[in-house]
Amino acid sequence: MTQDEWLFNLAKIEIKKIADKDLKDREYVTAQNINQLEDYERKRVIEKMKNYWKEHKSSSLEFLVNDAIVNCDKGSIMSRVKGKDHGVYTDKQGGQALLNEDDRKLKTTDLTVFGYCSLEYRGNSKCKAEKFKKWYGVNSNTHIGEGKASLIMSSYMICPYYKNAYIRPVTSGQEFTFTESLFKYPKFVVEHGAKNAYFNIKYWDKYDFKQAKIDMTVIRKLAIRNISILNQDIEGENTKGYYERKWIEYLAKYMLLCEDKGIICNIINEFYGKADFSESEVMGKSILLENYNFLLRKAKSICQSILEKNSYRDEEEVTRTIENYFLMSKVRYLNAYVVIDEEKTIKSVKTIGTIDKGIKKYYENGIDMQYWTYDPSAIFRTVHTYISDVKINNTTVGYTSLWEYFSKERESLFVGLLILNIAATAAIIAIPSVAAIVGVAVEQSANIANIASVVWTVGGSFLGEKLEGDAAKKFDKIKYRQSRASLVELISQIKAYTIYSNRDEDVSTFSYEVYQSDKTEFLINNFLDNISRIYIKQNKEATSRRSLMEILELGNVIGRPLMIKINALIAALTIENITNKTIFGIEYLEDEAITGMAMLERINKLTFKSTTYWVGVYRNNEVKIIDEDHKVNVSQLFEGVI
Repeated sequence: MTQDEWLFNLAKIEIKKIADKDLKDREYVTAQNINQLEDYERKRVIEKMKNYWKEHKSSSLEFLVNDAIVNCDKGSIMSRVKGKDHGVYTDKQGGQALLNEDDRKLKTTDLTVFGYCSLEYRGNSKCKAEKFKKWYGVNSNTHIGEGKASLIMSSYMICPYYKNAYIRPVTSGQEFTFTESLFKYPKFVVEHGAKNAYFNIKYWDKYDFKQAKIDMTVIRKLAIRNISILNQDIEGENTKGYYERKWIEYLAKYMLLCEDKGIICNIINEFYGKADFSESEVMGKSILLENYNFLLRKAKSICQSILEKNSYRDEEEVTRTIENYFLMSKVRYLNAYVVIDEEKTIKSVKTIGTIDKGIKKYYENGIDMQYWTYDPSAIFRTVHTYISDVKINNTTVGYTSLWEYFSKERESLFVGLLILNIAATAAIIAIPSVAAIVGVAVEQSANIANIASVVWTVGGSFLGEKLEGDAAKKFDKIKYRQSRASLVELISQIKAYTIYSNRDEDVSTFSYEVYQSDKTEFLINNFLDNISRIYIKQNKEATSRRSLMEILELGNVIGRPLMIKINALIAALTIENITNKTIFGIEYLEDEAITGMAMLERINKLTFKSTTYWVGVYRNNEVKIIDEDHKVNVSQLFEGVI
């Protein structure tokens, strides 16, 4: 549909017919053109567009693009802006070129720009304006090209001959590309009955997106829009692109709460751009559009908010939110390809039923995401990324069983545990040596807020890929061994949710995440308080002492967001990093390395090799010894007062 066809349809203008010159009793239909309009029809179009822009006052559609239609209030026909291509477009799929204040050239029809001029009273009353000096009312906050202000629907020019003749936009030139979705974009929700405007934010903030019906045409437009150039002030309701960013946020909420994995798959596919076929004529590398990162950031924030504020009366909603966020985050790192002439990158996302053999057995009730990839042997093949259902407490046995399944194929399983995206998380608080390698200060990492979770993985770590040369070699030397038993014990003690994933039967792609339940925060804070009061000395008479808090290097997490604390505890308590040297700097030739959790389990008789330490609790100016006659178990550290 062309812009002219769209305007004819909008204003309900009949298609023009012209008599056949040879067969006078016949007529033929002409292509719809705004310059064919009668004066009353032109006024109807202008009125329709005025009403439209009353409702779309802050939409980014307001940016003028090449071929935007303009009208002079003293002329008889409309014209178009013939701008230059400044290399900035409405969307990421080769959309229309945005205009700037230098684009003052207008299209002529029959040697005139605006037809007949009502201010001309002499013999030739045609519009004689050719060159226009300046656009007024430009948008100086968004530059198009080299420091030039963009044009919007409130921009205007003045006739070079008559100061009371104003040239104003009728269309931005974008509207017709939305066809039937125009009057609801960026609202992707399909309503029945009473309709609510997309800019009624108070209404939509309270809307139950779980029950929503959606319009994929609008979602695709949200996916490809060039929102990055509109991001002036993300909180400002009157800034261009505000409502599109807001509706991407609503889309993130919808996806987190969505029960239908097929719908989630379809939405994700809308966020893929044109594939890169440079490697092959048959398969193209799929490229996620920039707006998916924005969608994912919003999903992370909403997920965290649901976990923090939900009273957990609806357990199913919480687990679905975690599962869908984990799925969305996995998509970002897929090495996915698309077959030529095929539209979908992700072939399917399905729920896994009951299966009694193979790796799917350990993903019962989880997710199977299927897509094409290109492996090192130069073969295109279909692969599956499996995602478990969300587990809590004793159901964590799912991934321990999976580890045992993997161990049949790989003897020293999980010897090299790495941390995905470690430079951007606070889990390194408990592993200072790793922080030094990636050049991130512990204090800096501890200030990162709003962390949904840290992805713990083996083998194919993104951190490992980021390191080069000497740094990579140094990192290889300090790979840590994570204890499965300690991890299961910790997850059980803090009553947290877990979810895990891997691709096909490739153990190196295994990863898991841990999320808070409604009990987790109390248990962790209580634990931190208890270990801050437990001190270790080389013997009873020694004056030098160190608290468990110092030894486990958890002091920096006090007052930090809960997800930082969870992942710091994983690093501190499940990695084999505690030795005699860790406690008091005593170095042995054959020192023993255990996890923090194993140390807690030994707390009643804390012995490393031949060294047995004295342990006591300092509270209210009193000291209580911890030994085999005065025992403290691990559960007490989390649930009780020591």
